[in-house]
Amino acid sequence: MKKQVLGIVLSMIMMLSFTACGSEKETGPINSNDKKQETFVVESEPEIKEESEEEIKEEQPEESEEEAAARALEEAAEQAKAKYQEGLDYWFAINGREYDMEKARNAFQESADGGYADALCWLAVIARYSVDPDKWEKVADYVDQAVDEGSSLGLYYLGFYHQKGKGFEQDYAKAYDYYMQAADAGCLMGYVGLEELYRVGSGVEADGAKAIEYAEKAIDSDDWWTRNSARYAIGTVYLYGAEGIEKDFEKAKEWLLPSAEDEYVYAVQGMGTLYEVFMEGEDYLEKAFEWYEKAAEHGNMYSYGCNYAYGVTLEQDIPRAIEIFKESENGGRQANECLAYVAYLYYKGNGVEKDTDLAKEYALKAIDADSGATESPNYGTGLAKAILEKLGD
Repeated sequence: MKKQVLGIVLSMIMMLSFTACGSEKETGPINSNDKKQETFVVESEPEIKEESEEEIKEEQPEESEEEAAARALEEAAEQAKAKYQEGLDYWFAINGREYDMEKARNAFQESADGGYADALCWLAVIARYSVDPDKWEKVADYVDQAVDEGSSLGLYYLGFYHQKGKGFEQDYAKAYDYYMQAADAGCLMGYVGLEELYRVGSGVEADGAKAIEYAEKAIDSDDWWTRNSARYAIGTVYLYGAEGIEKDFEKAKEWLLPSAEDEYVYAVQGMGTLYEVFMEGEDYLEKAFEWYEKAAEHGNMYSYGCNYAYGVTLEQDIPRAIEIFKESENGGRQANECLAYVAYLYYKGNGVEKDTDLAKEYALKAIDADSGATESPNYGTGLAKAILEKLGD
């Protein structure tokens, strides 16, 4: 009897023990051998990240006020430099941006406000291409300020505007000195300025070989604008010829083409001129138009519009020509020529209703848009003044 009771008790203990394992099974997984595995509470990713950031903060020494100020200045300088490049992108329509004079101006202004002195020089350039009778005073102010803030590019522009006699009194000796100062200060555009002095003989004896020699000093520049300006300058020597250098269109093309393919607008325009004026062949006018069309995408509208005005390579379309020319109504490269031609078309009534009031309006705008690209009044200004004279104004 005792054995039976003992057996029942043992059975009950075993049953209770088995039930307890079942309860445990509900709270945690067991493997195929019915062995209980430990369970872990996994922290969420944000919590882990928060802890790691706190650990990093604890490990890093606290930044002093001087260090924080220095870091802030460095970040501001980087932002100003980035805005400067953005301004160049919009002005030259490079790096995937479309030509936009206003966006370029805004970017350069932000860069200048951030302390990037070279940006002041480009604000002067944009002021130069504006439709504003008082622009040369603004140009001089921007350039003077750039030099005061230590810009070697400002020295180049002091040379440029003294050479042109715009914003500053024309003085070739000063232009030469400023170009040389710029080059000595590391701005290789100074050599490009010296190239032009020797190419055209401004204040120095004209010498095509010396012009090329100076430009060659800048062709390996890391700066996109300087490098392509130098290539374009040498191409121009061969395109038009210079003292001691005969015209050589193949050499001109050798220098202009790489710069044009690098989307330098003046070289793109130069390739159009090369094909239209100097080369011969059945398809050369078509090639010229292709280059002019590309130049228009980079902000040079005049030759592109003239193709429609004259019907050079396609059917004449005066209204389309006027539409293209009027894109320069608020300024921009070649605005002087474009607006003068609008005035001419209204004055003559060619392909558009004759309107002497509009002819006068656009002639005055053309004069205000004169960028001083040449040392004497350029074609646009000359045409505009002739129209005003015919109209009795």
